[in-house]
Amino acid sequence: MKKIKLILLSTLAVASISKVIAQEAIVSNERDMVFSEEIWEKNQENKLAQFYLGEQHFMKKEYEEALTWYLKSSFQGLDSAIKNVQFMVQNKMGLDSNMEAVVEFMTMFADKGDEYSQMFLGDVYRNGEYQEDMKKSYYWYSRASDVGNEKATYYTGNMSILGVGTTRNVPKGLRTLEKMAEQGHFPSIYNIGKTYKTGYKIAKNHEVAAKWFSIAAKEGHINSMYELADSYDRGFGVKRSAEEAYKWFESAALQGHLESTYRAGLIKLFGDNADITQALEWLNIAAVEGNEKAQSRLGDVFYEGNFGIKEDYVKAKHFYLQSAESGNAGSYRNIAMMYRRGGHGLERDPEMYEKYIKLYHTHKQKPMNSIEDREKIYGYDIFDYRQDI
Repeated sequence: MKKIKLILLSTLAVASISKVIAQEAIVSNERDMVFSEEIWEKNQENKLAQFYLGEQHFMKKEYEEALTWYLKSSFQGLDSAIKNVQFMVQNKMGLDSNMEAVVEFMTMFADKGDEYSQMFLGDVYRNGEYQEDMKKSYYWYSRASDVGNEKATYYTGNMSILGVGTTRNVPKGLRTLEKMAEQGHFPSIYNIGKTYKTGYKIAKNHEVAAKWFSIAAKEGHINSMYELADSYDRGFGVKRSAEEAYKWFESAALQGHLESTYRAGLIKLFGDNADITQALEWLNIAAVEGNEKAQSRLGDVFYEGNFGIKEDYVKAKHFYLQSAESGNAGSYRNIAMMYRRGGHGLERDPEMYEKYIKLYHTHKQKPMNSIEDREKIYGYDIFDYRQDI
């Protein structure tokens, strides 16, 4: 009886795909036996055929092919295909060759107010996975922000301040970040402080900046600890205090903040309570982890022979090279000058002088124009939503 049923269904499948759909009640293992991939291939314009071709490829872990067929089926409105596309997009499966169709698919749902789709499009247009278009990125983040997505709100606030994807509007951006700050979002608190401290397209206000940094620093926000320490070290908006500066630099350094590690070393190197041993410990930790300022400073210590340290051009060159390779072009110049003068363990060498002075001129800082460059001026990654740094 079972054989007769299978033969009958097979005949119907070949004759008409619509009659195949009518037989969906058949159990899955029987369907796999009857409706072969070859049959579905002959009916590729049918949404159910497209769906089952997607199923076949998915089971073979051929995810790009699977997503291609699911997308075709979803555009014809098959709910099961739509759900599978959403699953694969969320898990980043098979996207590469299908990105154009995926963007079209996600746009349909984003236009209907789907928050996940709006964020997906904001990300895709921002990072260039499909095409880089910061205006579209800002548009979709704004749509997601309108329905309450906090990450999108944070992004649009920063983008407004920097003029990324939209006309620069610092007051609007600050108001947006303040909404996030009221909810205890530390990066927003920090970014407000940085805006007032740097005076990026707004009047500097160190006192206001320090107050914002203090709020987040006391809650353990590492970057805010650093900025509060810097405020105390320079007397920006607060009474200058090496003791308070060192306290906050040390707190951030113990959580792995390299610039704080370097600055803690400087206070112990030059401060009223100088401690050369402790200074060298902090500077070496930062240097080993790649902080080019610490590497350069250690080069200076051995180049100049200060703080009771004997001049040693070999050690100085070692640290200067590390610093140069980490991005400090000035260290190439320092190496060049050592070869020009000679001594302290390093022979005078005009050719090496020419080599390193050329490297210095080649790597000197170039004009800043990109988003990343503006972030450097502003002081933070505008798309870093993490609460802990």
